[in-house]
Amino acid sequence: MNIDYEKIGQRIRGWRIRKKMTQEQMATLIEREPAYISRIENGRQKPSLDTLLRICCALELDISDAKCKCKIVIAVSY
Repeated sequence: MNIDYEKIGQRIRGWRIRKKMTQEQMATLIEREPAYISRIENGRQKPSLDTLLRICCALELDISDAKCKCKIVIAVSY
């Protein structure tokens, strides 16, 4: 199973921008450094499940929504 972290990062960046949130604001909400958010969005950092859940909460994404799950999981290929 391959995970496309670049695609995940692009989606996170898109959701963050649509929420009009800066990397600094997101970092504060998820208790991480802004540089960490940047690395995730650029596909250079592999976020943990805990971090992904924190990001979903910060962006007010309903992770129980099938569309949200698909958008996150679509980056995984078998």
